[in-house]
Amino acid sequence: MIGCRSCKHWNALEEYLDRDDAGLMNQKAQLGNCQRHAPRAATVTAGSPEASQKTAILWPILASDDKCGEYEPNFE
Repeated sequence: MIGCRSCKHWNALEEYLDRDDAGLMNQKAQLGNCQRHAPRAATVTAGSPEASQKTAILWPILASDDKCGEYEPNFE
């Protein structure tokens, strides 16, 4: 399957996404980071909306079956 899981820029995490779509029930996708580009700044709020916001540097988190136009196969 061509998707993030087989791309050389993919860095898998130990987390899984539960699917809410009825057509995909009981199918899990692994979450991971796309490291094709440098990480980007993002504003993160922990806990309640009144909690202080912090800026973090993050790579995008995607599902293993996501796809993009910059896919490069991992030949390892």
